[in-house]
Amino acid sequence: MFKTSIIIGLLLLAAHWCSGQDQELGMIVFGRIQELNLADSSETKVGEIPLRILRDGELFERTQSSKSGKYQVFLPFGSVYDVSFGDSVFVAKILRFDLTGVGGKVARKGFSLQLDISLFHSEDEQLLLLHREPVAVAAYLKKPDMIVFDPNYSDERNRLISLRLSELKGD
Repeated sequence: MFKTSIIIGLLLLAAHWCSGQDQELGMIVFGRIQELNLADSSETKVGEIPLRILRDGELFERTQSSKSGKYQVFLPFGSVYDVSFGDSVFVAKILRFDLTGVGGKVARKGFSLQLDISLFHSEDEQLLLLHREPVAVAAYLKKPDMIVFDPNYSDERNRLISLRLSELKGD
């Protein structure tokens, strides 16, 4: 009886360990989507915003935020993802995550990133064109063993978008 209990316990432990090994590792991106008022820079809660995720240029998933604006997406390692927030009501905001070279602790444990998104309305063609490209690009860096955004890319995109917004305001 004692041997049977030990064997059953070992089998359960092995089954639990194996099931944990089958879990796909990747990156969890989560946060809240808000509406940005361009006139006064105030933000308000907005919900049920569509998200479209492309993996290596092909549709991977369509989802939407909750009524309170919260969202969460899982991106398995090994591909490049474009996550698009918004639709025809808002200027869509695209973030690119290059998860092809992930290594170190991140590859063994996975990675999560809290990222709040602000969307706004505009019918300006130049502003819409600027948002057809990602506003930020992130990738794995061996040192500091993290997935980080490229500050040079983000700064340049922000500069172009801010310039156009200033032109629209007449600044």
